[in-house]
Amino acid sequence: MTPTLLAAGYCRSGLSSDPCPLPGQIDQILSHATKQEMRLTAMFADYAGVGPHDRRLGLTGLLAAVEDGSVNVVVVASMDRLSRNIEELRTLLYFFRENGVALHVAGQGPFDPLSMGRSVLAR
Repeated sequence: MTPTLLAAGYCRSGLSSDPCPLPGQIDQILSHATKQEMRLTAMFADYAGVGPHDRRLGLTGLLAAVEDGSVNVVVVASMDRLSRNIEELRTLLYFFRENGVALHVAGQGPFDPLSMGRSVLAR
């Protein structure tokens, strides 16, 4: 029997001119979760100007869901929605891995750290 994939979506939008607005990200995440037969249990979102991850309430909620084990997959529309700062992104990816949570990029499938390069993500 295949284990149930309990997913949480995360999206972040910048200014109104952001090429990836929240509704589009949500659609991508929902579509990906459906195609991958995931049960999307939560959707978290942040908006422009909220700052580093410790001030992003949506991301804080996502991290709590990861830590308490209520999800085993995180789905994002693209990697830069998690963070544009490589050090912060590396910390988040390490946190997901340590908690046994897979990261999926909508339309691409499971995130492969080799696609970013081991030297960048090595800890």
